[in-house]
Amino acid sequence: MIIIQIKVNTDDGEIMNLPSQLRNIEWDTYTCPFGWAVQGLWPPVSESQTAPEPTSVCRSKNGELIAVGFSNGEVRLYDFPCISYPAPYIMQTLHVGPVSRCSFNSDTTLLLTIGQNENHIVTWRISKQHYSTP
Repeated sequence: MIIIQIKVNTDDGEIMNLPSQLRNIEWDTYTCPFGWAVQGLWPPVSESQTAPEPTSVCRSKNGELIAVGFSNGEVRLYDFPCISYPAPYIMQTLHVGPVSRCSFNSDTTLLLTIGQNENHIVTWRISKQHYSTP
């Protein structure tokens, strides 16, 4: 199998050959659990066997928060970017297994999550409160 990646600048159609050319682009969304801006979600290797794994990620439209669903059903809300572990967060658990998707509404007042095993859609109301350190 051969995988070819073509990156094109949408402003002028120029092909971008270097990954570093994409480094500072401001994306409209952020849904990848891997990357510099979310490295604080991942525990050190020494703790990785017991820690739940991020299964879904969504940055808020205003760019201030990131919601993360985990393999054990936890939903956590972090400040964005989340670059150091452990980072302060708010956590709730309502799903019985992995969280397959999470998404904010347009004004970041609601968060929707979907549980993979029970197929429930949960709506979370987002309000400002103090984070607790894990």
